[in-house]
Amino acid sequence: MEIEITKELNLTQSQLSILDMHSFLNIMNILIGELQLFELELEFENNLELKKSIEMSYEIKDSLSEKSFSLISMEKFNEYKAFILNSLESINISPFKETNDIDPNFENIKFIFKVLEIRLIELRTRLDDPDKWDNFELEDIKSALTTFFYAVEKNSNGRYRIISNIAKKEEKDYLLDIKIESHNNKSIYMPLVFRDVIRDISANARKYTPIGGEITIGLWADEKKLTLVVDDTGKGIPENEIESVVDFGKRANNIMDQVTRGGGFGLTKAYYVTKKYKGRMWIKSEVNKGTRIKIEIPYLN
Repeated sequence: MEIEITKELNLTQSQLSILDMHSFLNIMNILIGELQLFELELEFENNLELKKSIEMSYEIKDSLSEKSFSLISMEKFNEYKAFILNSLESINISPFKETNDIDPNFENIKFIFKVLEIRLIELRTRLDDPDKWDNFELEDIKSALTTFFYAVEKNSNGRYRIISNIAKKEEKDYLLDIKIESHNNKSIYMPLVFRDVIRDISANARKYTPIGGEITIGLWADEKKLTLVVDDTGKGIPENEIESVVDFGKRANNIMDQVTRGGGFGLTKAYYVTKKYKGRMWIKSEVNKGTRIKIEIPYLN
């Protein structure tokens, strides 16, 4: 049964700040995990620069969780990025190359920084006009979403692939279908922050769908409204918890034992943004069969 979410969210200013920075903070968690993996697998516990890189990452993440994103400038971010990459490049990894696959880890970290830079630019753009809408080319939306899933795949370090051709699908692959369309066949007009919503719900679909599952994403805009649907074959949500999963930091009981790097804010942000723009949100889910999230946002004159 499809349930429309209608509850009120009473969020503090601190919680709203966390929602605004949610996408950036999630990528920071991934970066910290990669740095810790680098330290653990290569046994560089005593490398002071690597330890400092991890400490700096935690400091930035924790400060942004508590304060404003405006505290970090592009200049500060570039200094932080340069310090970490230079630290990793200076490590003598030659004794470990025969037994460890070092280069992919380092390439993952560099790729994560590219994604972080994109998120930083997006967030700083929203600082000037948080409620701004803009036109986005259809191909640009799809390309950004495809790049996001490519980053997720890279971060898996070979545990799975994300593919779009069912004929190529193997047991360890996710099958991903993305359709982005509009009535004018050119662009979609939407709030800047809605890009976060698309990524967050898509990330949840991948996160809570076991390897080998399917994820379907559809975005459609006609003259009256914007519609997003994300469907997966994942773990699902217990029926009595469907409405509460939009609460701040709430995760369904059937996935509480799953380790994630997120804070449980994705659906909260999606619902908050939906209501902010006078939209509607529905959730249809069944345990061990999957979940369908649908969002409609009207074009108000």
